[in-house]
Amino acid sequence: MDDITTNQRNEVRLMPAGRRLWLWWVLAGLVGCGVGGPVGVALGVPGNIIENGYMSISLGGIITGMAVTGAVMVRLLRRPLPGASSDSELATIKPLIVLLVFLLLPCHSAQAQSLDVTVAGYGLSIGNSQRVTGIRINAVDRHVEEVNGLNLTFWNPGKNSDAVYNGITLGLIGTKSRRINGVALSGIGVTGREHVRGIAAGTLGVGAGNLTGVAVGLIMVDVKERFRGINISGFWTGNSKQLDGLTLCPGGAMAQHIRGATIGGVAAGADSSLTGLGLSIGGVYSAHLRGVAVAGLGVGAEDMNGIALALGGIGGKRLDGIMLAGLGLGATERISGVAFGGVVIFAPEVNGFAAGALNGLYIDRINLEDFLHFKMANQRFTGLSIGLVNYTARLKGVQLGLLNFAGNNPRWLRLLPLVNVHL
Repeated sequence: MDDITTNQRNEVRLMPAGRRLWLWWVLAGLVGCGVGGPVGVALGVPGNIIENGYMSISLGGIITGMAVTGAVMVRLLRRPLPGASSDSELATIKPLIVLLVFLLLPCHSAQAQSLDVTVAGYGLSIGNSQRVTGIRINAVDRHVEEVNGLNLTFWNPGKNSDAVYNGITLGLIGTKSRRINGVALSGIGVTGREHVRGIAAGTLGVGAGNLTGVAVGLIMVDVKERFRGINISGFWTGNSKQLDGLTLCPGGAMAQHIRGATIGGVAAGADSSLTGLGLSIGGVYSAHLRGVAVAGLGVGAEDMNGIALALGGIGGKRLDGIMLAGLGLGATERISGVAFGGVVIFAPEVNGFAAGALNGLYIDRINLEDFLHFKMANQRFTGLSIGLVNYTARLKGVQLGLLNFAGNNPRWLRLLPLVNVHL
């Protein structure tokens, strides 16, 4: 301990003083962000208080506030702190002050003014530059042409529908563009008017003309034309013309044409065609369904080929495949394949295997006159029918049940208990 020199003692005393000085500098920056923005706008540096209905923060004002407030703080701290050498500490801070003041020099126009520190077109750009390759930092993007690299913005963009971003695009509030290639993350939303390729995520949602890759929106992902990839949306997937890939949506997962796996909480459906897997707690529907459909309430399709499972009902025009419904299933034209219905199975034509409490008929209405009125729906049945009551106008096969009616049998063999046959 006796060997410690005077210089070493001074270095030990300098450490806490240095930390306090850097703390003052950080506080100066925070004060500058709060005060410098309005001051910068008042002085006419980039940014307007109101632009297209939105409030924009002036990057120039923030830098101004940080520089001025920081300089004042340093000036106040020129008095030596206990055990501190002001010259050594200020020597480390002066370059920062010079840099911040230098950044302010070109700030006078919000349209397309920036400070570019580049070599052969590559480097750093601060401000509303139109073209840059490297790192670009700006408050509000307007009339951007192309950015290759990292783009960071702090507020909702102005007129920026022709921008092309290649690389990583980070928007504190929003991102608006013509095309995005790479990764786009936004606090509110990401928009690509023509195409987004890569990964796009926004708190409210993602919108694009076409999208290839991964899209995540807590509210919605709305792609007008074609989506290919993984679509994760909190409430709604919009109404794309073509949706290919994996779609996850607790609300409604919908499109005109779907190919792949579609999982929706309330509904999963396609106006024209669904090919692949449709899964929903609510309902799965499509005009033409090819694949597997699993629903809590029901499955509906004009034409279905595949497997359909529902706790409620399954209905359509022509149903072909394997069908299992908790309440029942029915078709306006035909059922072919294997059909299990808890209560009823009916269609004008049934081919294959059918098992339900009522096969070929259903309760049409209930009134005081005849209490239960049954509608005889089946005109032709081919195969094996098992149920409490089996009905068909023309049978080619076997009926097993409590009561079995085959209208094409001889009169005394039309209604039989347990078994009825016509081959």
